[in-house]
Amino acid sequence: RILILGAGVSGIIAARTLHSHGHSNFLLVEAQGEIGGRLKSGTIGGHTIEYGANWIQGTVNPILCLALKHGQKTVNNGLYGSITTYSDTDGPVNYSATIAAADAAFEAVVTEAGAQITHYGPDLSVRVSSISQLPSSDTSLPSFRPQLQWPAGDRWDFEYAQTPSQTSWMASSWAHNFTFNLYGDDNFLNIDQRGYKHFIQAEAATFLRPQQIVYNATVKSVDWSRAHATATHSGQNLVAVTLANGTTLAADYVICTFSLGVLQNDEVEWVPRLPDWKREAIAAFTMATYTKVFVHFAGEDRFWFDTEMALYASSRRGHYPLWQSLDVPADHKPQFLPGSRILFGTVTGDDALEISALSGATEGDVRANVEEVLRNMFPNTTLPAFNITYHDWAADPLFHGSYSNFPPSWDPDLHQNLRSSVGHGRLRWAGEAGSATWFGFLHGAYADGKATALELIECIRLGEKC
Repeated sequence: RILILGAGVSGIIAARTLHSHGHSNFLLVEAQGEIGGRLKSGTIGGHTIEYGANWIQGTVNPILCLALKHGQKTVNNGLYGSITTYSDTDGPVNYSATIAAADAAFEAVVTEAGAQITHYGPDLSVRVSSISQLPSSDTSLPSFRPQLQWPAGDRWDFEYAQTPSQTSWMASSWAHNFTFNLYGDDNFLNIDQRGYKHFIQAEAATFLRPQQIVYNATVKSVDWSRAHATATHSGQNLVAVTLANGTTLAADYVICTFSLGVLQNDEVEWVPRLPDWKREAIAAFTMATYTKVFVHFAGEDRFWFDTEMALYASSRRGHYPLWQSLDVPADHKPQFLPGSRILFGTVTGDDALEISALSGATEGDVRANVEEVLRNMFPNTTLPAFNITYHDWAADPLFHGSYSNFPPSWDPDLHQNLRSSVGHGRLRWAGEAGSATWFGFLHGAYADGKATALELIECIRLGEKC
């Protein structure tokens, strides 16, 4: 018997892989009331919006294949090709030349990372590696603004939820190149009102029987002591998983798809304690926080930007730097959520932690921040009444953050330890953090869920030799 802890993309793809190879004696254990994991939807202004993952990268991405298979509604979103820029002091300001130079620098940095890997050069932070690529000084720009000292940094912030100083040059470039060079440059935004989670729920329905999943079941402890002490694969039920309600589930093998944040915050008790090499690997990587704050305006007058995106240049890096309109003008192609009057701002890094309940912030504080930013962006506008919604990823005990990021000078051996099994192959891990090529991406969760299941299948086939 196999237990799969978590029914996000990794868990469902692991289950599907087991099923397709004739291993159907598994049980998915999900802490939420539905399949989806960090595919988390909400509502505002009568529309479904996505707190978590929102985009599909490229045209040959396996996530897009599933989305097309199940009729998921997406539109191509020109993230960097349709943008208006603002200053925190002057309202609308044209920074297009600076952004163009910064984008060129971004591409040069990710290209040069390939040469660094080929020549076995050291991994550096993105910030250090980018020094030679900084745009020439422009005295017309307020130099104190972190977003404008090197705006391409915001592309890293936007993708990896941390600053270039906190991000590995090689790993982030690797993930970027493997995603956009392999899959294509397109970014498809989910606008399906069934939620982005629809595609993985629909895929699960193609093979999953009701008795193969339990919901609202939070894992409190995993006892792998018998697996730890027994090298043989002839024993049965060598791992015991205890739920918050006191129920104990026994299994021969367990695949854990907990987020890196859950592992780092000791939400689950491991009996015995995980080996030091495993604990070291868990601590060596970062769980970043990426929060989207959705704003719905009352009234009928249109006052916001006509482009798909907007950059807000603030003196505080990560302070609502990127905004997106889900209600573009009627003549704009593509359309997202017409008539919705919804914008959303992205908050990353330390600022995302500052608006979390972990830092004592309330929804009222977040609303006040949003109002201040909007007044700076639109200084000559009387803001209509508005309401907001967001998900506090950092404070959510099921995740403790949004997705993983690799720090500078990360060690490939440590990463292998992060995803390596313990208990003679009985206890395994899967998730986006386990994908060296696609960490932080939804297709990374897909790839690692499939890879871990295939490794387990081979282990079962080998038996004593595993």
